[in-house]
Amino acid sequence: MSAYASAVFDAMEFDAATVHAYHGADSLSPFAAHSARGVYVVCHTSNPGRADLQHLRCGEEPFFMAVARLAARSDKHANIGVVMGATAPDEAAAVRAAFPKLPFLLPGIGRQGGDVEAAVRASFTGDPASCLVAVVAAIMYADDPRGTAIAWRDRMRRA
Repeated sequence: MSAYASAVFDAMEFDAATVHAYHGADSLSPFAAHSARGVYVVCHTSNPGRADLQHLRCGEEPFFMAVARLAARSDKHANIGVVMGATAPDEAAAVRAAFPKLPFLLPGIGRQGGDVEAAVRASFTGDPASCLVAVVAAIMYADDPRGTAIAWRDRMRRA
């Protein structure tokens, strides 16, 4: 994982990376050690198949909550956040209630059918860094990408 982190942050100079926690905390630490870079741990995705694993019980809580707990525990440099699919605002609200300081990356808006207003209400804390909403395909494939991006931005601000 150190080689992956170095490739992403040193060689390619990315500002942030999305990573999976399935390997455990030791797989997150090489990414988190790049304290000037962001690390988003996949916690609860926006695809329908997410329930196959993410909703399995892990003790008293669903697996996605255990992943959020691992992300929070691994956040030694205040550079770790979690991916919370915008198609599941109830789960986002549950993670937000348990981990009010973790930044969220919210994919699944637009073509995947996520409700931007519900996702933002479930995730936004008032801190501009509390949630980063990703609207990709709906803008990229729009007839007027600039106008579409502005419309999405305005919806997010209203929410």
